[in-house]
Amino acid sequence: MKLSSLSRYTLLLTLLSCTGVATASGDALRGQSRYLSTCSQCHGSPPDHRAINAANNPDLIAYAVNSVSGMGFLASLLTRQDMEDIAAYIGTPALSQNVLTVGRLSVGEGLVTSQPRGIVCGGTCAWSYEPGSVISLTTTAPRGSTFAGWTGECRGRGECLVTMTGAKTVFARFERNGPKLDYSDLWWGGEAENGWGLSIVHRAGSRQQFHSLAVYDELGRPTWYVMPGGRWNDDFTAFQGSLYQPRSA
Repeated sequence: MKLSSLSRYTLLLTLLSCTGVATASGDALRGQSRYLSTCSQCHGSPPDHRAINAANNPDLIAYAVNSVSGMGFLASLLTRQDMEDIAAYIGTPALSQNVLTVGRLSVGEGLVTSQPRGIVCGGTCAWSYEPGSVISLTTTAPRGSTFAGWTGECRGRGECLVTMTGAKTVFARFERNGPKLDYSDLWWGGEAENGWGLSIVHRAGSRQQFHSLAVYDELGRPTWYVMPGGRWNDDFTAFQGSLYQPRSA
């Protein structure tokens, strides 16, 4: 009987789960970095049941990369040493099952870092630590944004301390300073048909505004100006952009 690639992969996983595995010679710490940056996108963090079958078995990882549909793109990314390292990482539960994941719930800008090192979120938002270790998470926000608090394993706005007794997840929220709501308004200055009119529409989500300015001369003839975009200064006290005079519809 001829088996398809997927059937052979499933059969191999079944045999491995029944017969046990040998010890891989890779570097689990290097494998941690490779797994979390590449494999966890599909196999989760901690590793899901499919990845766990590859613990200490780089041959299974190599087989999957070369034979399973959808995994071929890894062939140019993972060397044989990478596969040894990843297999060693998955086979080290003290690391692979104690993953701290940090998520950012943000409309503002900000950075979360850890001590001991590992988390630099933005870039690396998940890292494995030894069981029982206490991880300190701190935040920094640039001008124009404010750290608004933790959810998940931590609460409040102070330092977040997480004791690694398994997989843990923390969320950090950053908010933009300045106007928080959408708004629009219209102003008029002048008498009769002369004077000026100004319309502003503000979108809080994008921090953008659209300005429309009409200036009337003493004969009531209008000149229109529009500001279709721009940006706030860091203190949200001024909004600046290019002003245009439309020449046609």
